[in-house]
Amino acid sequence: WGAPYLNVLKMDCEGCEYGWIKHAMDHEEAFFERIDQMFIEIHTVPIRFMSSISLEWQQGMPPDDLLEPVYQMLTKYFRVLHSAVNPGGP
Repeated sequence: WGAPYLNVLKMDCEGCEYGWIKHAMDHEEAFFERIDQMFIEIHTVPIRFMSSISLEWQQGMPPDDLLEPVYQMLTKYFRVLHSAVNPGGP
């Protein structure tokens, strides 16, 4: 992953956070130990034109197999200081 230590990682990748986090948790979990702070948007609605999450979403939420790696990463390596829901839309 290149960097020995990151003070801040900002992630807003419009839906690819699920695949990226799952890959890191499966193959390079120690990466998260090298991050001091992370600012991340976790998208909980289907995003058009993103084949990486064009799976079946249930009740407007991603399936559990997508949410579990995100939950594991957040609870194992970070302390959530703030969260908010952005309803989006026009």
